[in-house]
Amino acid sequence: MNDVERIYNELSAVRSLLRAQGTPSDVVSFEELGAKTLLLCAASFFERRISSLLLEIAGDTGSNRLFCAFIEKQALERKFHQLFAWERSNANKFFGLFGDDFSAWMQGQVKADAEMEQSIREFMFVNNRRNVMAHGNFAAISAEVTFDEAWQKYTTALKFVEWLPVKLREAAASRLAVTAAENE
Repeated sequence: MNDVERIYNELSAVRSLLRAQGTPSDVVSFEELGAKTLLLCAASFFERRISSLLLEIAGDTGSNRLFCAFIEKQALERKFHQLFAWERSNANKFFGLFGDDFSAWMQGQVKADAEMEQSIREFMFVNNRRNVMAHGNFAAISAEVTFDEAWQKYTTALKFVEWLPVKLREAAASRLAVTAAENE
């Protein structure tokens, strides 16, 4: 069980208690705060997971610790949210950071998989809501989803986060990586 799942389980237990003992307004308030909490937890989890995976894959594909440290400090640390265009429903900006060949290949991979397209849309939604809440007036901004919908968006988005390293490793091991290097 990861941290997001743990928080979901804990919040679900509190929601059950509120439904049994609280007033309807207590439940409504909880639903909004619970949804916000899940969205923030999910976005933080996704940031750590993808950042860690990028560093791991860089090391596994030949970057030494010196360059991995540079990547961590200059490309990832507190800059994760610059890697994506959160207001969009696709990850094309992120894919483009690996070069045109990879971007085209990944866009084709996504287009061929409707489930992955949906997963990416939910990933982008979760992270966009995180940004809106974190940089706006958190107390006044709506989560725009219910507690249950926030959980569903997380579980759907998680598929992209689990699929991405598979595709990055596949591309790194293929002719695609060599072709991109030859074109430079």
